[in-house]
Amino acid sequence: MDPAVYRAPERSGLRWLAEVGAMPLLVPFWPEVDGLEQHSPYHAQTVSDHLLSVVGELDRMGAAPLTKQAGFFHDLGKGRTRTLSAGPHGLCGHFYGHEKVGAELTRQVDRLRADHRRSRELVTLVRLHMRPGQVQTRAAARRLAAAAGNLLEPLLDLYAADRLAHIGANPEQIAAQQGRIRAATADLPRGFTQHDLALSGHALLELGLSPQQVGQAKRWLTGQVLEGNLPNQSAELLERVKIQLSQTNKACSTLFSNEKAKH
Repeated sequence: MDPAVYRAPERSGLRWLAEVGAMPLLVPFWPEVDGLEQHSPYHAQTVSDHLLSVVGELDRMGAAPLTKQAGFFHDLGKGRTRTLSAGPHGLCGHFYGHEKVGAELTRQVDRLRADHRRSRELVTLVRLHMRPGQVQTRAAARRLAAAAGNLLEPLLDLYAADRLAHIGANPEQIAAQQGRIRAATADLPRGFTQHDLALSGHALLELGLSPQQVGQAKRWLTGQVLEGNLPNQSAELLERVKIQLSQTNKACSTLFSNEKAKH
């Protein structure tokens, strides 16, 4: 869908497309969420109306067209993931994994666009849109920043707009969560990976590590930096590796036992 359709005042145009039944021509999966009740204490709107409301919030925030597109697609997966259970006040809706399903549907809808980078970014925003609200620790915030890369700020905008379209939204709490994530990740390059470590593979080879162990060590160190256990400073990183080597007599493959930790 042309990004221009998300610019003000075209949100009314989106709603018009939905009301006249033209939306499926642009988004084949739209009928799956159109008018879909959420049966949720957090949502008074249907899924389709919520999507349009989030686009409206992003528009008021002055968000970029890419972010507004992500707002339009972010809950598209709810049509395929809704389950209902009996609650104390009637039916209760659940949408487990809708962000992953929605990311795949977004990829399918957007697959014919020539701008493949923008398409990947759109899919990433949809896939990660639940994560900012789930962050409770500094380490989780840093893992999120690594996953989002240069999309962290658009993702935080999407999180805010999504939450503002919930029942009982508290703008101060939303802003505070954004602030905590930004503060926890301020020292990280966006999209931090082992290639951003301040310690080179050559320095690790000089310690007597094999090439395979160098890879293990760099993955382990990346996890330590993302968890906030180590600063990304060469002297600190090298010293920690030396300590790790001196404190274990285990097989080489277990020197860095938590190398598979999330990063």
